[in-house]
Amino acid sequence: MNQTDLNLINWLLTEGVSIDSKPVESLKQWKTILNDLGEKWTRPFQRAVVGGFLADRTAYAFLTGFRAALQRLFPLMSPTCMAAFCISEEGGNHPKFIRTNLERTESSNGKQNNWVLNGNKKFITGATEADTIFVAASLGFDENGRNDIRLVKLKSNLEGVVINPMETLPFIPEISHGSVAFENVMVEDQQILEGDGYLNYIKPFRYLEDVHVSSSVLGFLYRTACLFSWEASIKEKLISLILLAQGLAEASPEQFETHIAFAGFQKQMDRLTDGLDSELDKTPRDFKAAWIRDRQIFTIAEKARHKRLEKAWNNFQAR
Repeated sequence: MNQTDLNLINWLLTEGVSIDSKPVESLKQWKTILNDLGEKWTRPFQRAVVGGFLADRTAYAFLTGFRAALQRLFPLMSPTCMAAFCISEEGGNHPKFIRTNLERTESSNGKQNNWVLNGNKKFITGATEADTIFVAASLGFDENGRNDIRLVKLKSNLEGVVINPMETLPFIPEISHGSVAFENVMVEDQQILEGDGYLNYIKPFRYLEDVHVSSSVLGFLYRTACLFSWEASIKEKLISLILLAQGLAEASPEQFETHIAFAGFQKQMDRLTDGLDSELDKTPRDFKAAWIRDRQIFTIAEKARHKRLEKAWNNFQAR
């Protein structure tokens, strides 16, 4: 454990003594709070935990972790950037379903020149608020049936980009989701990120999102524990899990050991949150009801996590 880790824990313990229960009035205000975090907390994990602690509801903690995961995936991305990750299409987010197409265009003299993007994406977190979007696009399928995917970075207000809001989800209603249509969007070479779009970006993000959102939720629960005088033993477990999450957030998403360790962390976190009924009874009725409602968001990727863990154990046993 280094001094930076201790500084974060010390901050949580100190802030928890004199915590302010003033509510966040709007998503716009919450974005301002998030943007201010980058001045003091330089690592995405730190911003995830601190932002979770400052959040007054699960939805804002989720958004904090989501944005921290993107900052971890794209280290050069500004801490104040509101970005969306456009992967899923009609069939889902598996590589075989990615049909948004990226093709070379031809100039008047017949030479290849830049690119054009066409397609549709759906179920995009924060789509309507994003100023930057990362889009998974296909260059086509090879002879082995493998989809050649690239990731494209675009401004959301480009000509040909149309963002539409989706219906509000039955949980975390404060966070918008949307669909995006791309119609003959012109793309330059420098807007296409280097490397395989799936292996370098989509696959690791699934893990990074899990660990950073979990970290933000732990920060949020620690805030709640301080605000409503939960048992000291609960606070101790939350602090312990935050330290464990710190190592997992900075571990390589490519290593199967990381996923095995995360599964153990997730089980500990699940046991803790499943056993909070008596503590939640100390909170206002509407707060408890909102927590029970919003917890559903954490089950969405459960099947993917199980598959990831199964593959990790298979890789370990095959060594």
